[in-house]
Amino acid sequence: MTPALAGPNVRIQCTATGEELRLPALALPHELRKLICPLCGASAKVVERRVASGDKLLVDRATFQFRSPHRFEPVVVRRLNDDGKLETVVKRIVGLPGESVQIKQGDVFIDGRRYAKSLHELKRLARPIVDFQHLALAQSNGREPHASDSAWHWPGASSWDDNRQSFVIDGGQFGFSLGDVLNERAMPDDGEFKDQPLASIAESWNQLFTVRADQTAPIHDLLLTIDELRVALDARNQEVAPSLNLQLGNGRDTLALTIWPGTRKWLAERNGAELGSGQVFETVDLAAGAQFDLAIVDGTLQASFGGQELFRFDSETDRGTPPAGESFFGLTAKADGCRVELAGLRILADLAYSAPSGLGPRAGLDEAFQLGENEYFVLGDNTAISDDSRFWRKPAVSAAQIIGRPLLVHWPAERAESWEGWIQVPSPDKIRYIR
Repeated sequence: MTPALAGPNVRIQCTATGEELRLPALALPHELRKLICPLCGASAKVVERRVASGDKLLVDRATFQFRSPHRFEPVVVRRLNDDGKLETVVKRIVGLPGESVQIKQGDVFIDGRRYAKSLHELKRLARPIVDFQHLALAQSNGREPHASDSAWHWPGASSWDDNRQSFVIDGGQFGFSLGDVLNERAMPDDGEFKDQPLASIAESWNQLFTVRADQTAPIHDLLLTIDELRVALDARNQEVAPSLNLQLGNGRDTLALTIWPGTRKWLAERNGAELGSGQVFETVDLAAGAQFDLAIVDGTLQASFGGQELFRFDSETDRGTPPAGESFFGLTAKADGCRVELAGLRILADLAYSAPSGLGPRAGLDEAFQLGENEYFVLGDNTAISDDSRFWRKPAVSAAQIIGRPLLVHWPAERAESWEGWIQVPSPDKIRYIR
């Protein structure tokens, strides 16, 4: 995931891990709402009440002299705002010249069809819901994986390895409901979000004001990513064919993948109906471990192993209907006759674009917006509050208004005390390239 660019912001600190995070803030409210860490759900506190200036960028002005911007690529736009003042903003390309663009149900529709992201594109946009590398450090409120009252449930055959920061499943299973986790995290004492959908709760983690339900979109596109998935055969087991079963549910569809490490065969199912089968690539060493991804995104079901695409199916046309009643929203992993290790496990939600109500311009929301030659439709990643093509009086951005692409954050918003108060200073360890 590309780290978000920080505009004016305040620093908060997770009380469980001590890790600092930045929240967008044009002004810090006098009365703060309950703040929580978006990565583990523990409470958070403001480190400094002053609002810090945003990140400073180096802009690559050369690349677009040789090629056109790509979809979902961040760009630097110079435009006249609705007050007639010149401003420079960073947005992400969504619509390309000649296309019609519409935002529906949080997704982007191009020329009337839902645009289905690749795993590569999804990783550039998705934001973490659960990050076990962070979660493992948490020591409060029962949210660490090995706490008896944790929201993460698994039988005794599964365990947490503190040294390797991974789950070990030895003939058992582990799993959790994302609905339970999100509700557990984001229910302030005053019940502010009692009747709001999970999407509203999730968006509100990173805002210092209340986000309305219409400013959010449902969470239905999920990415499970594991830095190293290792599978070792159990020599003691001679009765059953060793297997690993992973199930990812988004509340509507459940994508199940079964791998038999002995034969390297795999089987993919959607809501209990077979989608397809095949062989795990010979280049993937199951015992040594490899990067693994499983996703339900934009009407597709996708998986990759060792950086190679395992499968990609269209969930809107392939077999398998959602079960009646309440469906699964979360993850389960079950090992039978083998030992499985999940290191660097994260679940991320795709960026879902919202359609807030209002009387102003609503380009691409109520109906498709048609782009002309050399025109682009751009959106911001902080969809709940972003000012972008959806709301500009002139929604389309011309190629001439795109002055380049953000290349490098060279002056992150850090502060140091001085005899005159505080000053901004560079932070070399936080300098980063923008993808």
